[in-house]
Amino acid sequence: MLAVTGFLVDRSPEAASAVAAEDRGESATESVRLDDISARITLDPVAVGPATLTIEMADQAGEPAEGFEAPRMSLASDEVELGELSLSSLGPGIYAGDVVLPTTGEWEVQVSLRTTEFDNPVRTVTFRVPDGS
Repeated sequence: MLAVTGFLVDRSPEAASAVAAEDRGESATESVRLDDISARITLDPVAVGPATLTIEMADQAGEPAEGFEAPRMSLASDEVELGELSLSSLGPGIYAGDVVLPTTGEWEVQVSLRTTEFDNPVRTVTFRVPDGS
């Protein structure tokens, strides 16, 4: 359903990083570690207007993984806080939510996943939405 373009870049699990998309309609993907689960977060398209945020989670063997409960993602920029997205399950370890990005600039996606009854790692990735000019 959703095509993931781009490639993953090894990053420190704590690092926030920016991805630049030069053309409207291009998607961007960032990776984070949530304890023993790796997660790929994709913003498609990286442009002002309607977009979809998708999280794909895998265990250390590369198999689809789930947390103790569904992941949570929220979205904010310096000027606008869109809050928590409503995510739908698309299959084992894959969740997606629709969002409307009102402005260009850097958008921070905060990802949290309850991995056990007591552990809930939170990581942040940053996507840069170009002005389209």
